[in-house]
Amino acid sequence: MNLSRIILCIVLFIDLLPVFSQKAVRSDFSEMLNCITLQEKIGLDNYFTGSFANMMDHGTWNYYMDGNPICKLDPTNDRKYVVEQSNDRETRFMIYHPFEGLYFMGDSISFCGRIKLEGEFGAYCSVTQGSERDSIELNSQGNWNTFRCTIPYSNDIYQKSVVISLDIYGSGKGSAEITDMNVFIDELPIDEVCSLPLANKDHEFDDGTPINLGNLSYEEVDRLALICKIWGFLKYYHPSIAQGEYDWNYQLFRIILATLHSDNNNFFNDLCRFIPSIAGLKKESNDLCNDSIISQIRMSWLEDSKKLGSKLQKKLFTIKQLERSGFNYAVGPYSPQNKERLICFRNETAYDNIPVSDDGYRILCLFRFWNMMYYFHPYMERKEDHWLSILPQYIRLFANARKLNDFDKACAMLACELKDTHTTFYGFKTNLYGFGEGIYDDGVLPIDVKLIGDELFITKFLTAEAVNMGLQIGDCITHVNGRSISTIRQEKDRYLQFANDNANQIPIVYTAFHGDSVTLNIKRHGIERVLFIRNWKQYARTFLDDRTAPMKLMEVGEGVFYINLSQITSLELKQKLDSIKDSKGIIFDMQGYPFDQNSAEVLADYLYPKPTCLFYYTYADLKHPGVFRKNPNMFYYGKQNPDYYKGKVVVLVGGGTMSKAEQLACIIGASPKGYVIGKGMMTGGVWGNTVVAPFTSGNATRYTNIGAYYLDGYCTYPNGVIINQAVPFSAKEGKDAGLGELIEYALSYIDAN
Repeated sequence: MNLSRIILCIVLFIDLLPVFSQKAVRSDFSEMLNCITLQEKIGLDNYFTGSFANMMDHGTWNYYMDGNPICKLDPTNDRKYVVEQSNDRETRFMIYHPFEGLYFMGDSISFCGRIKLEGEFGAYCSVTQGSERDSIELNSQGNWNTFRCTIPYSNDIYQKSVVISLDIYGSGKGSAEITDMNVFIDELPIDEVCSLPLANKDHEFDDGTPINLGNLSYEEVDRLALICKIWGFLKYYHPSIAQGEYDWNYQLFRIILATLHSDNNNFFNDLCRFIPSIAGLKKESNDLCNDSIISQIRMSWLEDSKKLGSKLQKKLFTIKQLERSGFNYAVGPYSPQNKERLICFRNETAYDNIPVSDDGYRILCLFRFWNMMYYFHPYMERKEDHWLSILPQYIRLFANARKLNDFDKACAMLACELKDTHTTFYGFKTNLYGFGEGIYDDGVLPIDVKLIGDELFITKFLTAEAVNMGLQIGDCITHVNGRSISTIRQEKDRYLQFANDNANQIPIVYTAFHGDSVTLNIKRHGIERVLFIRNWKQYARTFLDDRTAPMKLMEVGEGVFYINLSQITSLELKQKLDSIKDSKGIIFDMQGYPFDQNSAEVLADYLYPKPTCLFYYTYADLKHPGVFRKNPNMFYYGKQNPDYYKGKVVVLVGGGTMSKAEQLACIIGASPKGYVIGKGMMTGGVWGNTVVAPFTSGNATRYTNIGAYYLDGYCTYPNGVIINQAVPFSAKEGKDAGLGELIEYALSYIDAN
């Protein structure tokens, strides 16, 4: 095909994306395919808020345009689409539609339609799944042509996505008319095989709920906690709910309205009425295979017959033993082709249009997120008891969070209970980390501090005036305005997500205070002192600029080179490594985030004599929510390379080493000559990819979606990369290891070995 062309690429990804949809507005796939409606491209700024409502809306097509082709529905036939070019200008136009994931039984899938081409236009259509592909090119002019492409189909939820595409190309005047597009499964139209789920037809609570929680009693809180657990269990375990026969979010509203104020004698009967029938559903034929299970929640609450009642408990146990396909309306593979087997929460929206004043939606926000994490956080086994224990207090918190500021804080606190360093907030209106509004209060001294347990050691003055406050480097702050650091941490840590203390990048928050003055209790050389600092802003006028340009690479000893992976591209890295392959040693700095993620492949190819598996991931078993299995897709690093690097290799890590940086640190540290030196004994503890999970009223967060383990079973959460040697913090000197000291430790190791 001519590279200078107009491309009309109608691509149907039968796939999943890390975004959230409202209910589909299409009446059927056929109408969506032919009555093409373009949707404005959503930019990154709106990706995590407005996109929840429409990125996966079945009724519209996303598009990309470069140039000015005329693209429109035929005014005389709304099931025919026209693309026209009236000049010779090069241009491009692409429209595409992502589906939220389809599950159906079938042996083949076909894409067909009719097209008429004129002028300088040609067409190319195809259907692809994994290595299976069928395509056809059309060049005839002036006549209607039928196209049809067919391939074998796999309904394995972890198989590669199906891509159905139609390209119209040309560089001059011409036109294309497209009509009668359809998708067939085993010769049946897709609408007959994949009808619109009943859940999509439920619109009772689209604009809000009549739920009024008022001031909850202890009994009502206890009842809501039980409803939360049962509702979430049914959402992910009941086959009928999993198939989308109910909008289970809306069903929660009905359950609360019907049962919250039931008398004790009728509560369980009222609750059981909402459990769909299991008549005709099969029991799982085989017991749960334990061979590949790495972690699983105990679900001990199911054992409490006193709380559940014997009738309800028996019904829930029966449902747990039913056969499930792995397809679920509310959760599925992030993308069927991803080797990591990430999952995402499809058909879940952040309900941007619902105000925080709606009691029903706030409780849905809590119940939905709590259950998402309970069943699909890879390390929930380690925190299950805590996660269960906090539910009642959060029911009260969300029930009373009728103001925007309170709601944002409640969402943040809930997410931070996970202690997942990946946690980030999207759509929040409250600046939780802003002065005067969030956790910083409105005053903070111009100092840097190091957190050791429940003590803060001053390590640096940030302004020229700070030396006159009466503090000294090495002072240990024990109290702020009469409150111990331990007490302050209990308050502030509710809004901090760090998996461990070393990963905490903002310990200064524990010294924040209200007002113009502050009283500090400090220890200096073992002697306790009380220091009153009046008008702290007079000490925060002239900030010191001690920033130096970070070094990419340098020779730090005879035949020993330092390379900063946070500052160097993979191409620069490869060129430098090739030039020092006969050196005595290399010190890699991975205390930040890698500048170029392709550096992982460059490093592995250089440091390993053959492909080597270093760790494995775990993934959520969608047939058995709450179970995480060892991913059969093992990841190998390196290549056959007898000329691999033979010198000593050291990687420097610290609390800022997290996520992809931890993976690179492992690749370096586990190499034949590798060694890990840490500023402290822990890295970020969030080694694994993330996905986004919605709250409500436009809020969302992200979390670590898969578990990461060394081959010997060591879990990288919460402490991260295995560190061979830790450089200690000097409490006496108030000194944290700087780059120079870390390099000295690395040189000592290289010289000694």
